[in-house]
Amino acid sequence: METATLVLYYMVQLMKRQGKYVRDDSCRQGSDALVSGSAPGIGGLQSSRATFDVREDGPRHIIEGMKKRIAHTTSAKLRMIQAAFDLFHERGVHATSIDAILEQSGTGKSQFTHYFRNKEGLVHATLQHFYELLRSGGLPFKQTLESWKDVEEWFRLFIEAQRAMGCARACPIGTIGNDLVGSQRRLRQDVGLIFDLTRTSLARFFAAEQARGAIRDGIDSEALADFCFSIMQGGLLVAKIKRESVPFENAVMHALAYLQSLRTSPRQRRRSPRLA
Repeated sequence: METATLVLYYMVQLMKRQGKYVRDDSCRQGSDALVSGSAPGIGGLQSSRATFDVREDGPRHIIEGMKKRIAHTTSAKLRMIQAAFDLFHERGVHATSIDAILEQSGTGKSQFTHYFRNKEGLVHATLQHFYELLRSGGLPFKQTLESWKDVEEWFRLFIEAQRAMGCARACPIGTIGNDLVGSQRRLRQDVGLIFDLTRTSLARFFAAEQARGAIRDGIDSEALADFCFSIMQGGLLVAKIKRESVPFENAVMHALAYLQSLRTSPRQRRRSPRLA
């Protein structure tokens, strides 16, 4: 499972622990199944709109994995980081006060000053903490995409996560990044590192497919990864604004159709001079 999915499921787990978890009843969505098998996926899209099936409580093995990995802690610093991440995701950085973070984390101002000095220091620590979780593979998510089905799954999991939160939030890292200004270079770098780590598996997969002749000549694997990543980020934001996942699903369906159009047939691959 792609590590980027942690960006959303990490927050789902925190929300469940804090009694904020919401089902997707208020989030309008497609009714058929694309990924589950009742409609063709990336290997042969036929539907005119995207339709994704979501399990009752989202991917249960992910939630259970989170319970094991993100245990309750008595560390004041970590409680502040977790509370900040939740509130930044829900409200944005500007609309989140230090007092709100302290209240939710059950900590005091002296502890906040000791660990972070100021709000920017807390934002930096929050982003760095999350980056290290992603980089170290400290949570149960697949970090290497090995098939086109994995690419389809990469998109589907973001849709599932968005539905699980009632389409009430977008990407937490994107939400934080949206509140940053040009002078906050360190924080923008933090966000950039997380984004780069998130899209790397896509770029590597596309490059590997191109190397074996499975993608048409002239396709830039890095640009293709940017395309998929932007569909994901934009889809999450639109779904949040409209409180429905249908536009996100439609965008993903057409993105998958485009990816399918770039693939070569086995006969074309056998004739490719790169394999000679």
